[in-house]
Order: sequence, then C-alpha cells, then structure tokens
Amino acid sequence: MSRNHGFVSFMFRCIKKLIPHQIFTTLQPMYHLMLAFLAAIWYGFPSRRMVVIGVTGTKGKTTVVELLHAIFAEAGVPSASLSSYAFRINNRETRNDKKMTMPGRFFVQKFLYDAKKEKCRFAVLEVTSEGIKQYRHRFINFYAAVLTNIAPEHIESHGGFEPYLRAKLDLFWRLPHDGFAIINSDDNQSQRFVAATGAKKIWYGKDEIDFGSKKFVCKNREIKKDGVSFTLDGEEMESPLAGEFNFSNIFAAVSTVLAFHIAKEKIASALSRFKGVPGRMEY
Repeated sequence: MSRNHGFVSFMFRCIKKLIPHQIFTTLQPMYHLMLAFLAAIWYGFPSRRMVVIGVTGTKGKTTVVELLHAIFAEAGVPSASLSSYAFRINNRETRNDKKMTMPGRFFVQKFLYDAKKEKCRFAVLEVTSEGIKQYRHRFINFYAAVLTNIAPEHIESHGGFEPYLRAKLDLFWRLPHDGFAIINSDDNQSQRFVAATGAKKIWYGKDEIDFGSKKFVCKNREIKKDGVSFTLDGEEMESPLAGEFNFSNIFAAVSTVLAFHIAKEKIASALSRFKGVPGRMEY
C-alpha cells in the first residue's frame, strides 16, 4: 500500500465541506475518531512495535519530551520524539512548524511509521488536551504516560476546568495494566490520575522517586541561578536548567527512564549536557 495519504486527506476535507456546519458540529467527534482509525490502518498500527510514552500536563511537556530523548540518546537507545519544538527520529531533527503541538492523525501515524522503520525502540509524544479532544491520540498504543502538572489554563476550548482535566485523564485511562503512570505527587490533581488508571504507579516529588517496591531518595538538592544539582540514590547529578519548575521537569524525565532501566550514570551525563529547549525560558 502506498504511504502517500494526501489523496485520502483531500477527500475527507471535501466531505467535511459538503456537510452543513450544524450537522458537522454534531458529528465532529465521530469524524475525528474515523480519521484516527483510518490513519492507524493506513500505516499499519506502527505503535504496536514500539514503547510509546505520552507526556501531558499544563506546563513542562516540551522540556520533559526533549529531556527524555536526550537521555535515551545518551544511553544509545534508538528513539523518536514529537514535541512542540521538534520532531526527532534518532539523530535526525525537523523543527515543528505546524503551529500545533500535536499535529494531525495522519502526520502522527506516519511519524511513528518512520520511527519504526528506523528501528526506534521508544517513541515519546507530547500529548495536549486539544489533541485528546480531537482523538489524535487514539489508536496509538501508549505504554506509559507522564503527568507534569495541572493548572486552570488553556481551558477555553474545553468549556471549563473539569472537561480539560478529563481530557488529560483520558490518556491515563487507556494505559495497559503492565504499563507505567508517572505522576507528580506535588500536584493537587494527582489522586485523580491515580484513580484513572490500573497501570503501575511511579510517584515523583521534591524528595524522592517512589516505585512502590523501591524508592530513589533525593539528597543535597540545590536550586541555583545557573542550574540545579542533587544526589539521587548515591549518584550525583547536575543540570544547567534553572528553577524549581525545571527540577520538577527533570524528575519527571528521570522517573520515566528509571522505569526502563536506564543506568543512572547515563542519566547524569545526559542531564549535564542538556541546555534546554531554545527560545523557552520557562515550562
């Protein structure tokens, strides 16, 4: 089957224009779901052959995605990542000029298909509430999900905070029981995410990373103007990323890669090299 989906996308746009606006608004969820299903079929459900990690939250998503890619790369693990900043497949980078964090369903499925062809073991996706609302995450087999934080921002298109929160929760509802839910224990909504999934819970906070059966204790934590430093389970780590919020972003990424048995020395090396996402001074 040809992987050029342009004609299919064109046909769907034509059909959309032919349907009266009021009727289309009613049928919109079904339309988005059908597109997601067709895109997955077209590319042969590529996410089934990789470990897909979704990163969601109000802030911090892009930094965590880029950090995860940097750590996997440092560990020599073939990986791909999709964020509001860039699309990466192993060492190949393309800037995200789509004007949306999570592009259309055909784009995302093709990205995963290309990553699979390049033998990527992991794919890390920045997952937005708007993307979830439009079913762009459907028919992607997420094995792990990371929660950065939840705040009452960017909620206008959802009609309120609760619909916005439920959109975020949807990613966790779909995790398999043997997957991982990486949750910020310092966030006020953390218990909602715990209740939403049967996946294995990994907690991260200011003082430790808790796997349930094992804890990685954080000591000697310093938040400085030019970065952060800490000792985790006996391994000294430092990063040029500054601020309390970036410490939280770092711990979100570190918690995730520890779940996949990445060595602490590789994590420390990647953190010391990662200088942040260009053009972003905050989350």
